[in-house]
Amino acid sequence: MICHVQTLNVGVVLILPEGFELVSPDRISPKMKEKIGNLPFQNYHPTKKNILVIGYIRRRKQGKGPNLSRREQK
Repeated sequence: MICHVQTLNVGVVLILPEGFELVSPDRISPKMKEKIGNLPFQNYHPTKKNILVIGYIRRRKQGKGPNLSRREQK
């Protein structure tokens, strides 16, 4: 049997409260830049500064992931 490892490109859309927006890169501390690494992020639209698109984050597909739904666990 041949098994293939697949990758998933995962991204996030982050909606901040009205009035919040992405800070300019020169205001991000070196410590935070180290944590962020080269994670891509940008505004969703020039007029919607409070909506950010983050990713993609490449990860390996490993069958079932965590259950993120709001359904009650049985």
